[in-house]
Amino acid sequence: MTKKRLNFISLVLFIALVFSIIWFVNFWLKSREFSTEYQVSTRYFSNVRNSNNIKVALIGDSWVAEKKLDDFLALHLSKRGWNTEIISFGQKGARSKFIYQNLFKSNSQINSSYDVLFGDPINICVVIAGVNDSSSYIGADFYAYHVALIVKSLRKRGIFPFILEVPEFGIEEAESKNPIGYIRRRLMRIAYHSGKVDVINDYRLALETTLHEKFKKDEYVIIRFNNVSTDYKSTKNLFNSDLIHLSEEGRNLLALTIANAINNKLSQNNTAAYRSP
Repeated sequence: MTKKRLNFISLVLFIALVFSIIWFVNFWLKSREFSTEYQVSTRYFSNVRNSNNIKVALIGDSWVAEKKLDDFLALHLSKRGWNTEIISFGQKGARSKFIYQNLFKSNSQINSSYDVLFGDPINICVVIAGVNDSSSYIGADFYAYHVALIVKSLRKRGIFPFILEVPEFGIEEAESKNPIGYIRRRLMRIAYHSGKVDVINDYRLALETTLHEKFKKDEYVIIRFNNVSTDYKSTKNLFNSDLIHLSEEGRNLLALTIANAINNKLSQNNTAAYRSP
């Protein structure tokens, strides 16, 4: 191979490297762009202590999409004496930022969950997020910030928030088949997590810390995932083959866990849970 050809190949590789760096920096800047906070007017909490009728919203990612949990949750709440109306809004692949922003999209826009905040009054909203934040290594601060905005917006509109902590799932298995996605995740993991693979507990801790700083203890409930699974490797029957999404058995168990959390809170006969923010 001639020296001229080697120089040409070196130049091409150098240009490719420069463009790769520019692409990653651009992606990093856009992906780490925190949402601005939307202002909402205050609406008072609906007191359901003296009624068995409750309206529950589910918002989140693909774990919520296509009404995966609706029937299971309604059944388990019914068994506990609650007559429940459920609405759900899930966006496949959504990180916490988009789940927050979807609350303010008009009904004519795709993935809108506008009716949660601005439709008929809702008593409770269950927030299921974090799988896509953690598996893309976007940063625990990014995740906690946007979930806190969701909680604040729900409370302002008179809706009591239940937040599912980042669930156990096969984060070690969540490798992108797309070469660019594969490299991107590796770089994000190095940039924000020092190369650490399983960051689920880091995201859980960030959420707990942020909510504790911004809200009183009785103003929200964090639903623990331990009652569903503490280790996906030993509970593979609860997951689909991708080890990321829940199987039917897993969805039923998650709905049971959510129903227990809601029932426990409603049964406390504590008006503090339903007072205006």
